[in-house]
Amino acid sequence: MTEPVREAVLEDVAALVTLINRAYRVEAFFVNGDRTNDEDIHARLQASNARFLVIDDEHPTRLAACVYLNFNGARAYVGLLSVDPERQGQGFARRLLDAV
Repeated sequence: MTEPVREAVLEDVAALVTLINRAYRVEAFFVNGDRTNDEDIHARLQASNARFLVIDDEHPTRLAACVYLNFNGARAYVGLLSVDPERQGQGFARRLLDAV
């Protein structure tokens, strides 16, 4: 688990959508459909007051974990904390929250 925490870029949109939707499948019993889509993530990445922090997976086209930050002055909204279901329990969420 040596992958660094980094800021997401527009090229990460597809991987972010895949990761978030996989992580939020636990909501399937009360949410119909995917949690997010390309347009939503693209818009969040382009917002001047927002960022995604990510940790790359060992597979080059996947992400192990991400968290969304939306800044409002000295405060930040933290959301969409997502860890790939196959990588849960390995400390990725803690690493992201420590980086926040």
